[in-house]
Amino acid sequence: MSHMRLLPVSVAVLTVFACVGCEHRAENVERRSITVRGTATATLTPDTITVRVAVVTLDKVPAKSQADNNRIVRAALKLARDAGIAEKDVQTEVVSLTPKWQRGYNQPPMLLGYEATNSITFVLRDISKYDPLLSEMVKAGVNDVKSITFTSSKEPETMRQLRRQAVKDARARAEAMASELGVKVGKVYTIAEALVEDDMWSGDSGALFADDDADDGPTVALGRLKIATSVEVDFELTD
Repeated sequence: MSHMRLLPVSVAVLTVFACVGCEHRAENVERRSITVRGTATATLTPDTITVRVAVVTLDKVPAKSQADNNRIVRAALKLARDAGIAEKDVQTEVVSLTPKWQRGYNQPPMLLGYEATNSITFVLRDISKYDPLLSEMVKAGVNDVKSITFTSSKEPETMRQLRRQAVKDARARAEAMASELGVKVGKVYTIAEALVEDDMWSGDSGALFADDDADDGPTVALGRLKIATSVEVDFELTD
């Protein structure tokens, strides 16, 4: 009696395994797809400048080198505040005090002094303030311009639009190729945003330190900011 009760259960289990196997084999045989990449690009006029500057001082006495550095940094931060730059848009990043040596061939190293370094990054949302602010900072003792980066406040919304355009571009490419093969594009199996290069700026950064004899006027040409995105989509192919 116990053997007769187990027999239907065994048959049912074998039936389920057989069906799952059939579906898996059918999916592998019947799935047809096409993978394409869609792209979209746009150009914007930069409206924001991020400037990273540094103050480097050197003195035989470590405390003097650091004190001179702190004085210049405080003056630079005050200039940023007076220019109307918000506190959230100003940041001090690297602070260091290290001995600086002069080394020569077959000569013992000679201590030149202690070098203090402090870098400041500030974001200018009013580009017209770039020239006068940087000029005043240089007069105050800022002696190293590390980098100048141009961006646009419209980038996030533009990128959202580009993603939609890239998806449409991918479908158009897929449909064009499928049409040549006598098939149609169906549902989407997978979609992923592909890696693209960083935003590219084209223009002239101009002179960082204006000559005394130079004509008055801006020293930065904004140029154009190019942004791009790319998506990779795997579409189903149907008859």
